[in-house]
Amino acid sequence: MPDHMIKSANIKTAVDSSVSRIIPRSTVKKYEDLMVRARMNAGALTYLISAYEYAISGAVIVILAGVLSYVFAHSIWIIILSISFLIYAVALYYLFTLPEIRVKSIKSNIEHVMPDALAVAYGLSLSGVPADTMISELAGIKELGEFAKESQRVNSFMYAMGYDFLSALERSEKVSASPDFSRFVAGIRLSIILNSDLTAFLRDRLDYYVRVQENKSKLSLDSLGLAAESYVAVAIAFPILLYLTGSIISIKNSSVLFFVLSMMVLVVSAAVMGYFTERIRREV
Repeated sequence: MPDHMIKSANIKTAVDSSVSRIIPRSTVKKYEDLMVRARMNAGALTYLISAYEYAISGAVIVILAGVLSYVFAHSIWIIILSISFLIYAVALYYLFTLPEIRVKSIKSNIEHVMPDALAVAYGLSLSGVPADTMISELAGIKELGEFAKESQRVNSFMYAMGYDFLSALERSEKVSASPDFSRFVAGIRLSIILNSDLTAFLRDRLDYYVRVQENKSKLSLDSLGLAAESYVAVAIAFPILLYLTGSIISIKNSSVLFFVLSMMVLVVSAAVMGYFTERIRREV
């Protein structure tokens, strides 16, 4: 290996070692748990060292842009400083919250497909398929998204790490990002241990999630009705009143500015309420 590559590696090792000393141990522990739940392969300490290094480098760049904007006192440098700070703030937030964002995404996806997954599991159980084969079948259904990936992790614990089926279920229960999936595998494990009816358990869970979905649909319909009433009041009636008032005042005082502002408020109000109404409609 060339000398300059050895020196670069030594410098990076020294920097990484220095950065690791300033990271609190509690933070490392927290990220270890988050990254296991998020199924991220990087080690928590390695990830945090990289995040801290990027944060320090970004802070240096922002400070440099600030010094240049102060020295040259030109509008272009002020714009560059503002853009640099905005990019730095967004990147910093993303770096340190990525595992948590990933965990929330997994949880939301599994919650969404849980009734479908339980319907498949219930059908397989009715057909007499063993629990371990049922998990393998669920892992192969790509349409189940994150639920399938969590099921694949159960298989990984068994075939790659040497766990027996019950231990793999217990391990998955502890590390899953989704409480719904944890309850699912915990129920399967207890049904096997207690020699109880697994099909009855799956049927009960399926009925429960169907009721939950029905309640959510009812709530979404109620919210949609409220949003429609609010849309009429805020996005139609109020802007029209403002538009008419602004038009009368602008004609009387020859104020083009007030007329333009009235139009802007009209468009923005309609866009905001339209966005929230469409979002609720999609959830229904």
